[in-house]
Amino acid sequence: MGHRWLAMLAVFFALGGIVAVFAGLRRGRDLGAFFGSCAFLLGIIGASAASYFPVMLRATGGDALSMTAYTGGADEAGLRTALRWFLVGLPLVLAYVVIVFRLHRGKTVAARDGEGY
Repeated sequence: MGHRWLAMLAVFFALGGIVAVFAGLRRGRDLGAFFGSCAFLLGIIGASAASYFPVMLRATGGDALSMTAYTGGADEAGLRTALRWFLVGLPLVLAYVVIVFRLHRGKTVAARDGEGY
């Protein structure tokens, strides 16, 4: 990972996210802590992806059998179909996320004694 600048950038992004989580919790800013945890997750996923590139899965039978970023994809027709579904599905997912966040915004209140389960 040390030889890949993009992986190191993602690691620093993850570390910045952890710092933002603790700073947000200390200051009572829950939204800042939430976005910091999102940055941490994005950073560690990005660092992992940059570290694995281009060989994603090494084969025991030799490098010719390993799955790489270039050989692991589908054919061109399958990728076109996937792009079409992505263009249909992404707006639906974004609308769903917006609706869920608006319905469940704000802090929750603990149930009083005798209420709930």
